[in-house]
Amino acid sequence: MFDLDGTVADTCADLAGAVNHVRAEHGLAALPVATVTSLLGNGLKDLTTRTFTDAPPIDVDAVTERVKNYYWSHVVDETCLYDGVLETLAHLKAVGYKLAVITNKPEGPAKTIMDGLGVSPYLDCLIGGGRCAKLKPDPEPLFTALKETGCDAAQSWIIGDNWTDLGAAANAGVKACFCTYGYGSKRDYAVDVEIASFRELEKLLLTTEQA
Repeated sequence: MFDLDGTVADTCADLAGAVNHVRAEHGLAALPVATVTSLLGNGLKDLTTRTFTDAPPIDVDAVTERVKNYYWSHVVDETCLYDGVLETLAHLKAVGYKLAVITNKPEGPAKTIMDGLGVSPYLDCLIGGGRCAKLKPDPEPLFTALKETGCDAAQSWIIGDNWTDLGAAANAGVKACFCTYGYGSKRDYAVDVEIASFRELEKLLLTTEQA
């Protein structure tokens, strides 16, 4: 089970593009992509609030909606897969792994990204925000994916770059792989393994499987 943003795909440029498009509408200068990236992790409303601190008083909900609508129409303008994603997914699927993407991003734009980047043919299921009543770190999205794929929690992994993924792993009883190359942080959560690139995943899982 894979997180999307910061794990499978680098989505920061398009998120920054949406923020900066709306900032321009308010007469504000563009923010560097790295600045927007550093503010990710707690949802779009929080991102909007934190990227409009230099603006005159705004209606945060209305501005968030504008950022969201622009972003949803531009989710694959500059978004790209991390190195080795398609090859790794193809190899894992070939040896029998069931593959799922579980993201707190709403399922509609998540599917658009996975379709546009060629990931969807490798997935057995996609669980996005809105499918379940709760989001990661709640275990419900993971339990839904396990049920849909017929997999056992104790034999399954979640691969992600944020504490929400690790919390979901702990709550669902699955193994956790933390991606140090992503956007998030692991806080105080324990992990089974860390990887510095997506390409390391194949060796990890196949070695673990053989062991």
